[in-house]
Amino acid sequence: MRRTLSIILAVLLIVVASPAIAQMIVGTAGGGTIIRVNSGGNQYVDGSSNTWSADYGYTGGNISTTTDAISGTTDDTLYQSERWINGTLSYQFTVPNGSYTVNLLFAEIYSGNASVGARVFDIQIEGSTVLSNLDIYSEVGYEAALLKSFSVTVSDGQINIDLLQNVENPKISAIEIIQN
Repeated sequence: MRRTLSIILAVLLIVVASPAIAQMIVGTAGGGTIIRVNSGGNQYVDGSSNTWSADYGYTGGNISTTTDAISGTTDDTLYQSERWINGTLSYQFTVPNGSYTVNLLFAEIYSGNASVGARVFDIQIEGSTVLSNLDIYSEVGYEAALLKSFSVTVSDGQINIDLLQNVENPKISAIEIIQN
């Protein structure tokens, strides 16, 4: 109870001191950090009542959206927007050192890349390649949800996510970071 009250007071202090920082604080689970970001999109509450913040933490890039239905999910909104870039797309989040699960959400929503090999990119987290040659379309097809999960250890107070271009532009629909 005392710990919960301390957390609530700390969050209230941050809200009063800096609304911009407060927008980035999404939640905690059992005292652990949780960050949820709707890349290229607005704040969203999913079907499990989880709040996803509007896009932040990125360096550069462009936004694309669709209103088309996304198969393989009941939370279409998370997959209907994207941040993409010609080159390397980077996100950085400040977190306490520790172990995390990083969930990256994707859907191929650009019809010009609706074929095998049209968009291929690598994913690095904390400077290590965790997935090479991701081709969203070859895994799930067009306008379909794809989730990739990775376990990472943070020792510098930052989670760094880089999507590196191989063919066409790397992109992402949403990011979820959960402290283990």
